[in-house]
Amino acid sequence: MVPLEFNGREDSLFQAYNLENKKFMEYMEFLGVYADIPVPIIVEAWEKAYGRDLIRRWIKILEEGGSLSPSKFENQDVIAK
Repeated sequence: MVPLEFNGREDSLFQAYNLENKKFMEYMEFLGVYADIPVPIIVEAWEKAYGRDLIRRWIKILEEGGSLSPSKFENQDVIAK
């Protein structure tokens, strides 16, 4: 991924395509503007997409000082589309 361009004042959107021009992500719904990262809203969306048990497992691993391998993340099945 090419680093995001951001001037510290205006929005910077994540890239939709990777360096091979393959779709990397898609913006599905606008959820508003926040002064800080809306963690509860993000976690709720993850739970909807991946299931509550999996997200709780991720959170537990991270709180215990572990890490999540990107390869494991990419292999997760999406529940909601």
